[in-house]
Amino acid sequence: MASIERGLVDDPEDRREAVIEAWRHASRIYSGVRKVVDEMAEDPPTDVVAHAVPATARNDWAAMAIAAGLASGIDEPGARVGQRLELEARRRNLTEQSTANKSLARSLLGKVQAALIG
Repeated sequence: MASIERGLVDDPEDRREAVIEAWRHASRIYSGVRKVVDEMAEDPPTDVVAHAVPATARNDWAAMAIAAGLASGIDEPGARVGQRLELEARRRNLTEQSTANKSLARSLLGKVQAALIG
């Protein structure tokens, strides 16, 4: 949430966009933590974790929606809106990674071609 708060300090015109970009920034900075949380959500090691991870996620999603100005409380409607914000942030991360991978592949292919020709 600290990244989101920092993203909103200057009172951006598009709060929704600021929240999405703040989530993306935090997911890059804390990629190891993000990976662990995602893995625990996917395959919780204990019943306590199986309950805690989704409960925490719902609260975080609702807080994201509130920060974006799209909800007014920590509740299920807010959580659904916040979850959509996170999904958009994840989609953008995947698109960015895909584009970077394609650029890297083109660069490597160019180097191989130059080495073969040259």
